[in-house]
Amino acid sequence: MNLISASPSDHGLLDALSQGAVATVAAEQMETNARGQAKALLLTARAEADAAKIRAQGDAEAEALRADGSKKAADLLESSSVAVDLAKMKQAGSCLAEGKANSFFFGLQGAADIPSGMLGTAMLADATCNGKARK
Repeated sequence: MNLISASPSDHGLLDALSQGAVATVAAEQMETNARGQAKALLLTARAEADAAKIRAQGDAEAEALRADGSKKAADLLESSSVAVDLAKMKQAGSCLAEGKANSFFFGLQGAADIPSGMLGTAMLADATCNGKARK
């Protein structure tokens, strides 16, 4: 803003001009402040969006690694019939783990019948034979 030195003889006019100049400077300061705040908000929003994108990419990569590891473990498990049978027994027995569940197996006489009840007698015999042959 350019101010030109003026000395009007009317003091009311001088006061009005002074107040107008002060108001103009205050308005320019407020506009500058508002622009600065707007830029700061924009930068914050961009930074938050970038951070969210980076987190999402990291989560996706971690999920892909977990899936790959699970697939490799399944492939390795699948290569051994004894390991498959043991995994089936483990999964079937998880419902009885540490007495945390009440489970009923209809048609079984007791806990000793659970392996044959879960796997079937033929599969249990095969797993037992394979297990003894490998020892």
